[in-house]
Amino acid sequence: MRIWEARVTPGRLDEALEWVRRDVVARALKTKGCLAAEILKSEGDTPRVFLITRWDEVPRFEEGWLADDVFIDARARHVTPL
Repeated sequence: MRIWEARVTPGRLDEALEWVRRDVVARALKTKGCLAAEILKSEGDTPRVFLITRWDEVPRFEEGWLADDVFIDARARHVTPL
């Protein structure tokens, strides 16, 4: 599994979620080895978007970056379910 987390500029959460849905998930699902993708959100002072992707092999995938200042920062981790 790969978990991508991005802090979103306050007031831009809807824009960030739309980009992840429209662009990132579509690219992930077209990438060899991607089995599924799930988007999560956390609202609050600093909203966050999470993308969990499941792979049948170690992925070679980068979410990319939405132009403008929608995201404050982002990071990804590979994790293994137990």
